[in-house]
Amino acid sequence: MTQLRIGNKSYDNAAAQTIVNYLDSIDSNIDVADIGDIIAGRPEEEALRTLSIICSGLKRFNLKELNVSDNAMGAKGVEACKGILCGKELKVQVL
Repeated sequence: MTQLRIGNKSYDNAAAQTIVNYLDSIDSNIDVADIGDIIAGRPEEEALRTLSIICSGLKRFNLKELNVSDNAMGAKGVEACKGILCGKELKVQVL
């Protein structure tokens, strides 16, 4: 099982894009992704864009588990992540 754990660190949009560029270079599948608490202290617009960028990079993987806890998601956060949350057999952890 391949895991990506980038949670518990706040990322700006540039860092999120760097992460996605790295994800694009991975040939194997990622089964578990921890993106919990990655937008702490960021302005709302930047935080939503960061979530959207990271989730777009994870979309191509066949995730089994996704941790999005402590991101103060709300409706806008869910909307930013909907591409990865919809249509998959995914165990999502929101605490």
